[in-house]
Amino acid sequence: MVETFARPSHHVSWSAIFCGVVVAMAIEGILDFAGNAIALPLVSPLNIGAFRTLDTGAVLWTLGVPLGSLFIGGLIAGLLSAHGNNLYGFLTGLVVWAVAGLLEVGLAALISMGSGVTAAVRPMAGTLVGAAPYSAAFWLVFFSACLSLLGAVAGGIIAVRPTLREPFYREERRPVTQQ
Repeated sequence: MVETFARPSHHVSWSAIFCGVVVAMAIEGILDFAGNAIALPLVSPLNIGAFRTLDTGAVLWTLGVPLGSLFIGGLIAGLLSAHGNNLYGFLTGLVVWAVAGLLEVGLAALISMGSGVTAAVRPMAGTLVGAAPYSAAFWLVFFSACLSLLGAVAGGIIAVRPTLREPFYREERRPVTQQ
């Protein structure tokens, strides 16, 4: 007699990951549009001092929006996946972050190829405050990507915790009354 053991299936739930990515990108897009709608009327090209007052708010917004939106995306992907393990929550959040990042970079490349955005912005940014914005913008994007990675992974890990998943999957047991 040969004994066989059931091997647990460890697969990637792509539907859960894409749901998390779609929700994260939608939240990030809406909050980015809201931030632009709030900040752009406050800035006048004739008033350079206005740029300095918006620096702190713009940096916090640029760091906080991806962090929060990808946290929610990782949380949703983790809740929709079938695994209840910290490693799978971590990997689900990592894949949500990677797919969202690839989609955002691809969309940005398509948009900038179709218009002369980079050719128009580069001379204007260089004349306003010198060459420092390029390195500052690079570090801002780098830290924003790192924080969004932490947010997506934290959302995935939190979502697979048994205490969080239990209310979603608990069956109600009511006593059957006979009449």
